[in-house]
Amino acid sequence: MITINSGFKGHIETSDMYKAAYATDASVYRELPLGVAYPRSEEDLVALMHWANHENSPLIPRGGGTSLAGQCVGNGLVIDTSRYMNRILSIDKERGVAMVEPGVIRDVLNRELVEHNLMFGPETSTSNRATLGGMVGNNSSGSNSIVYGVTRENLVALTCVLSDGSVTRFHKDWEPDPKSPLQQAIATWADGFASNELNAQLIEENFPKKSIHRRNTGYALDDFLEFGCLARLLCGSEGSLALITSVECKLQPSPPPYDSLHLFHFDSLEKALLAVPHVMKHKVHSCELMDDVILDCTRQHPEFAKDLKLLESHPKAVLMVSCRGQNQEEALTLGREINEQIKTLTYAEPYYEDSSIIQRLWNLRKAGLGLLANLPGKARAVAVIEDTAVDVNDLPEYIRAFQKIMSDFRQRSVYYAHAGAGELHLRPILDLDNEEDRIAFKKIAQASATLIKQYRGSLSGEHGDGRVRAPFLKEMVGGKCYQMMVDLKQ
Repeated sequence: MITINSGFKGHIETSDMYKAAYATDASVYRELPLGVAYPRSEEDLVALMHWANHENSPLIPRGGGTSLAGQCVGNGLVIDTSRYMNRILSIDKERGVAMVEPGVIRDVLNRELVEHNLMFGPETSTSNRATLGGMVGNNSSGSNSIVYGVTRENLVALTCVLSDGSVTRFHKDWEPDPKSPLQQAIATWADGFASNELNAQLIEENFPKKSIHRRNTGYALDDFLEFGCLARLLCGSEGSLALITSVECKLQPSPPPYDSLHLFHFDSLEKALLAVPHVMKHKVHSCELMDDVILDCTRQHPEFAKDLKLLESHPKAVLMVSCRGQNQEEALTLGREINEQIKTLTYAEPYYEDSSIIQRLWNLRKAGLGLLANLPGKARAVAVIEDTAVDVNDLPEYIRAFQKIMSDFRQRSVYYAHAGAGELHLRPILDLDNEEDRIAFKKIAQASATLIKQYRGSLSGEHGDGRVRAPFLKEMVGGKCYQMMVDLKQ
């Protein structure tokens, strides 16, 4: 039995059924929590924070449970805001800002914004169930981040409950509450951190390259030095610094009305990756990669198998490039210009303008990781190194080095990528019921971390560190930068 104070209006579930349901997310991890709390308001979140302090118990904020690195798996009390705290509080059309509770689902928000010709830009493959609170926690991005940026770049403010139970609204010009010693300490840390020139030097030398706009390695200290905004710093902190009660996000105009989706076919993965830097010289809306392993999985799926007829023969890799414009000719001209530059690498370049066909193809791409469950046998494409990001120009060389690692482990991998952003969802195929494969899981994770460091890449581009990558943070950013993160948390 978990008892919160009498002012708590939500409810708590502690049955074995609920614990089992919340013991995992979309990762390979599983641990039974104490229970599940369903708060109804900011006041409920404050009450939960006071309970956690009194009981010395962890709180685990959870959105849609779509996280792939075990962020919301643990032995504490899970907080699920999606059941009750799911209201759109306001839409300011003139300012282009929406205020929502953390449990609002991304696609639900965008449906409400259609009539205003506005949208929240970042679009994850799980956008029909991912919550805004979870997207902030992970600094989510998605297939169109090369146009709209990541969640951090689309934040105006976050209202949060801090560990002392105080509530504050973090934004660019935030001032601490003089009655909260913790807020005063945060302000002191922020001023001291930003004014320390050594911090800037160490971060410049050790953090991922700034040319990689999907950087989710630890706390975003590099971003804080550049923008000085604590709301942006909290984005990507995976619920480890505060509980979010509301999100104020920037809204973007609806995309240009005319769309042509170009499917560039390649007879090797290497040629597809060589094409990416040429594609990214143009203002495309998205540039996504799927390999033949994922495409083959669709053949066993009744909903998606028919869409394979839209492809030509059996490509080893496909780049899906969205070209948009204010009119049909503008969109098609962009596609033709790209084709002219990479035609020596491709063997087929079909394109589609029909919006229903385009939507079918994007649904296929969104379903990609889920379709990997169709692999025959017990081995599965495992989320262990599935979120690395490097500079787009480093992609071909990085993949060659990664393939060498897989060869050394006698493993094969699945390649599924936000190629235009330099982010690759690389998944080795392992049977985690097998002791040798469990050992390989850890060794591959270590080898991948070492490799990504050589390219000054980000071990996580959008899925976050969680349990799977947190052990490598110190190696990725160095001991002194790691201590900066420890100091911030404390």
